[in-house]
Amino acid sequence: MSGLPLVGFSVFNGLAPLTKDGADGAPIQGPRVIMLDVTFSVAKNQTDLEFFQENSDKQLDFVQTICIDNSASSLSVTALSLVTGHRIICPPQAQMIMPIFTIDQTQIRLTKAVVGADETIRFHFLNVPLPAIVWKVT
Repeated sequence: MSGLPLVGFSVFNGLAPLTKDGADGAPIQGPRVIMLDVTFSVAKNQTDLEFFQENSDKQLDFVQTICIDNSASSLSVTALSLVTGHRIICPPQAQMIMPIFTIDQTQIRLTKAVVGADETIRFHFLNVPLPAIVWKVT
């Protein structure tokens, strides 16, 4: 396949987190999650997340999966990897678990259209790969 641009970074999806002390003395990692409730409003419908501190502190090696609970909303929510350009759209009144292509210094932009009252959406960022699934909540 000629003509495709080459990208100069590694994508880390599909790697299992360390299960024992690494050579650098890093703590046992295993599966981990960071849960975050994000409130979107008409004035602030976008949030940028950077996991630099979490990566360097070994709280979360890297993000491989994102879980979104958009079940209470009538509009979709989008997660965009700012480095790879991978875009995930969670439909209205749905929940999803989706792998996200990112690097070890994860940067994600969350965007949500809001009409009227503020909306709070719950996100989970996991360091383990999980299969994609989307389900509608009624």
